[in-house]
Amino acid sequence: MQPDEVSPILEEVMELIEEAMSIGGNVDNVMERLDSLEEILMQSLNKTMPEGVELLKKAHSLSCLKRIPYMAQSSRKNSPILKEEEIPALLSEDLNTISLEGYKSRAFAPNYRPN
Repeated sequence: MQPDEVSPILEEVMELIEEAMSIGGNVDNVMERLDSLEEILMQSLNKTMPEGVELLKKAHSLSCLKRIPYMAQSSRKNSPILKEEEIPALLSEDLNTISLEGYKSRAFAPNYRPN
């Protein structure tokens, strides 16, 4: 497949992974399959577009962050976390999640709230 064919499929797989994490429940089997497919697609893009490796790594890192339950919930369009509850909800998470949220806000979206 050509990169212009692989890229939209990879984007959709990443969205499915994020959606599965935001829904929660027993999604381990689905996640294994989606992770495997994502890896195959990323390898394909890395082979055909070596100049895009760094951008692909950054996109994958952001996708991995959204696999953390808090991150998945907070990034949903219909997030169950109300605007006024963003900070208390974040502070009720484990230190790793809080740290990653800070990293995400600095590395990916300087205007991201909360940062």
